[in-house]
Amino acid sequence: MADQTSWSCCLVCGQSHELKRCARCKNDGVEYCSRECQKADWKVHGKLCRDLSLSPSDADGSELPPFELVDTEGDQRITSAHSTARTVLVLLHGVGDEARNFVGFGRKMELPNTRVVAITAPLPLPYGLPGKCWYLAFEPDGEPVKGSLGDKRRLRELARARKRLHKTIDSLRTPNADGIVPSVLLFGYGHGAIVAIDAAMSCPKVGEIKGVVAVSGGCVLPEVHHGSIGKDQGATCSLPRRAGWHPATCMSTPVLVHHGSADKVLPAEQVAKTCDALQRVGVQIKFAQFPRGSELPRNECEMRCIFEFLSPLLNMPSRLDDLAQEPGSTLIDVTGTDLAAEVRTDNL
Repeated sequence: MADQTSWSCCLVCGQSHELKRCARCKNDGVEYCSRECQKADWKVHGKLCRDLSLSPSDADGSELPPFELVDTEGDQRITSAHSTARTVLVLLHGVGDEARNFVGFGRKMELPNTRVVAITAPLPLPYGLPGKCWYLAFEPDGEPVKGSLGDKRRLRELARARKRLHKTIDSLRTPNADGIVPSVLLFGYGHGAIVAIDAAMSCPKVGEIKGVVAVSGGCVLPEVHHGSIGKDQGATCSLPRRAGWHPATCMSTPVLVHHGSADKVLPAEQVAKTCDALQRVGVQIKFAQFPRGSELPRNECEMRCIFEFLSPLLNMPSRLDDLAQEPGSTLIDVTGTDLAAEVRTDNL
């Protein structure tokens, strides 16, 4: 084991001194007070260890380039130096979509003093299907990947996406035309919701990501929690650390999980249970449920929830009625406009 002191307690016994990190995966959240505790946890951690470990180039991100951005104006080359926006809203699409489709959703939100950019996921879909994905979406037989303990595929892809997002966010936080470093908000849909939460909670720089909106997606891949949420208190408490999240970031970065009660892909009850478990271990996460399936928000009530979550993060008025009076902002008529018209919402 390699020395490490960033976490507060042993994954097995809860002891908080003389902690050492697993020398194999070097994951921030996997620490033990002794070899005995490490051996006791190997039945669980051993199935995740190789997935959590990264090659040297992946670990420092040196060979993982930032993602290409699609701006609301369609200009992929725009930089913060050419903008006066004080906030950057980063959109992460769902399975089978692309940034050019999702960026229109952010543009219609018309948040004040906010630049909207969208990122296209790095992986193509199989069988010639259109769009991209963030991590493996389909099995060879065409069925959606469900994930299980010991599955070694999606965690590695998620780790690479995490590193590239962190580099992309660093590039977005250069001083704007007024010399102000903009704050960053993440908005993810479907698989993009899991990527957004993971990128925010694993960010080592507290405050760099100001908040997350996660729509119709889970909080963490099942390969990490392996069905232990609500059943095994010890495994539940260690969930953020097993996911590689940073405790200070978890306790200071607000997350809104916006879900449909009729979601057939990811049941709302399962997502609510995960949010409750994360709340109990200090993650600043809020669950909101609405009568829809796995679609994006489509009406005033659903959008109001998102605006009210974003308002303190953007120094916006807390009430939607007041937003229309702000210079440079527009209240969206969500009752007469289909915000999700251009976005794929099958959310496989």
